[in-house]
Parts: sequence; C-alpha cells; structure tokens
Amino acid sequence: MEQSSQIYELENRLQQYTAYERLSREVVREVKAICPLVNRISLSNIVEAQADTTATKHYVVAVLGCSRQLPHEDRARIQKWLKARTKADSLRVITTN
Repeated sequence: MEQSSQIYELENRLQQYTAYERLSREVVREVKAICPLVNRISLSNIVEAQADTTATKHYVVAVLGCSRQLPHEDRARIQKWLKARTKADSLRVITTN
C-alpha cells in the first residue's frame, strides 16, 4: 500500500514536469497572437526557498523571449492570460531580448 502511494506521488511529480514542457510548445503560437513581440517561451514549475526560514513558495515561471522590450501593458496582459492558461495559482514572468 505504501509503495503504491509513493508510485502515485512520483507519477504526479513527473507529470507536472512534463506538462509544462508540452504546454510551452502549445502556447508559443497563442502568445505570439496576443503579442507579436514574443518569439520564445519557457514554462517551469519553481520552488523558491528562503535562507532565513524553512518556508517555500511554489509558482510557475514563464520566460519570454522578445524581439524588443515588452511594454508594461503587454506584459500584464500576457501574465494574466498565462496564469489562466496554465491554471497556475501563482505565475511570474521574466522577459529577455
């Protein structure tokens, strides 16, 4: 029974990692339609640990490759859309040129 529970937990973790890989391939065209400046996207599940506490934060990070600097309004719109699209409780967006 314990092994079955461990296998189930490990399968769920693996699915989380591979889900964002697949989702990145799907949403790159969609996000480009929303904002043509975006030409690359990477999605990943992140765990942030702090040095002064044992608490951790879990969130999805989206790294967007842009042809030039992304205007604040576009960034906010993409972040809101990605949060809904990824079904993430918390999402952070990082842009690169």
